Amino acid sequence: MLSRITGSLPMVRSYCFCLLLLSTIVAVTVAVAAEELPPAPTTFKTLNGKLDLAPLNRNAPLVIAKGGFSGVFPDSSEYAFAFASSLHISLWCDVQLTKDGVGICLRDLLMQNCTDITEIYPEGMKAYLINGAQKTGWLPVDYNMASLRNVTLTQSIYSRTPRFDSNFDILSVTGFISLIKPSSTWLNVEHDIFYREHGLNMTNYILSIQKLGSVKYISSPELGFLQSLSGGINREVNLVFCFLDKALSDPSTNKTYNYMLSNLTFIKTIASGIMVPKNYIWPVTSDNYIQLHTQIVQEAHNAGLEIYASDFSNDGIFPYNYSYDPLGEYLSFVSDGGFSVDGVLTDFPLTASEAIGNPLIISHNGGSGDYPGCTDLAYENAVRDGADVIDCSIQMTKDGIPICMSSIDLLATTDVQQSKFCSLLSVIPEIQSKKGIFTFNLTWDDINILRPKISSPLSDYVMLRNPRYTNHGKFLKLSEFLTYAKDKELSGIMITIENAAFMAASLGFDVVDLHQKTQYKLVYTLPLNIEDASDSSVAEINKFAEAVMLIGNPCLLRAVVSL
Repeated sequence: MLSRITGSLPMVRSYCFCLLLLSTIVAVTVAVAAEELPPAPTTFKTLNGKLDLAPLNRNAPLVIAKGGFSGVFPDSSEYAFAFASSLHISLWCDVQLTKDGVGICLRDLLMQNCTDITEIYPEGMKAYLINGAQKTGWLPVDYNMASLRNVTLTQSIYSRTPRFDSNFDILSVTGFISLIKPSSTWLNVEHDIFYREHGLNMTNYILSIQKLGSVKYISSPELGFLQSLSGGINREVNLVFCFLDKALSDPSTNKTYNYMLSNLTFIKTIASGIMVPKNYIWPVTSDNYIQLHTQIVQEAHNAGLEIYASDFSNDGIFPYNYSYDPLGEYLSFVSDGGFSVDGVLTDFPLTASEAIGNPLIISHNGGSGDYPGCTDLAYENAVRDGADVIDCSIQMTKDGIPICMSSIDLLATTDVQQSKFCSLLSVIPEIQSKKGIFTFNLTWDDINILRPKISSPLSDYVMLRNPRYTNHGKFLKLSEFLTYAKDKELSGIMITIENAAFMAASLGFDVVDLHQKTQYKLVYTLPLNIEDASDSSVAEINKFAEAVMLIGNPCLLRAVVSL
């Protein structure tokens, strides 16, 4: 079974961040209940799910790969499309037209924002009026397809790697479909009026392309363009109206998008769905916290419209509620608030696909992305957000009490450095090379004086987590943790033991006989530098553990693998 370990639930931790928080674990004991886990859900509260029109799991939200896997490769490049196609999801192509009427997949009408055209045609910059706004740059309407053969795609987003820039040619729409052979193609047309002003007929072009068969969705922020398609479109093709910023106007109707929100029943006469920026559904405060969700999903469904959410990426700015966790953000759109969107448009389709699946959710020190880890608030948050398993990292106090604490060094988890115990700084080579104040230096009563401290995913960067609750919560004894978990709707608990050899030799806390004293399964976590294991090593581990946890490349999944 593939398991996910998280400190923010349902906000499931981003792979890289999660690994950093787990990398110090040496041995782990997992307590998983003996009964079978519940089966994966077969219904979502999408439009089809509500109407019970979709058999099996076809009512699951659609994952739409914007320009393919554009979070890694240049948008609309061959590799971006090919990698996303392997996930069997819908591939999004932003359709632009060249001077000679060839449709191309290109993220932006301004080509300098997504290609190296400024280097190929340095004198090609022109000024245009686009939807009433003056724009300057290199536009496809000035170039024949043949003249773009030497122009290549670039990432042009500074948070992403430029390693693949200038390696991929611009693809025509027909070339993309012929090369990739997607099972589902989504064509998006944003500037139909602009192209008509330059003698190019986008309606005729799209009507010719939709005959290729893989085209399942056509979208546009211009309702008039969708209306122009309605007479000749295949019945199997879905038309989707895209909302932009509420203050902007649809140039085909001269109505603001905010005004058009109140006319969903009219939109239904033209389109089968709408797409909205994600903040239409979960608004965000000025200090970067999500507010209560709006009713737009329910209103769209009541009008018989599917509703898709856009603007998802793993490297964007996240509200503090999500603790920099893209998986958690997706979950809030498909499982929270009593609703589910019908699909998400994303630069990182693998992450969205993972969120919509049904892995086992294991907390990491409770909901440690939202509250200080291993506190009552963290555990309450993990349970409330739907964790299958909650975890306790065991440390020992001076008076021999096992407690839940994410680190044996109190400097990492409390404000001990500002307390009367600051003089207890010391180095213990068996644990770490730097100075610390350790749990076994203080009694349980001493630790209760300290204030918890929320962890940060990357301490070298300014990435605050839920600053309103930085020092909230109360630490628990192991016995209190077990009592708390006993009557909760959980699949099990996980007990993590670090520094087992030191605890046995120096503190008299021996965990060797734990296997004989518990009915639960034991899972051994392998160190980071393990690349292979001999048959004899596997046999030795099998004497005391039923499974191992593999922690590999920091951006790969961790799997719990039965021995």
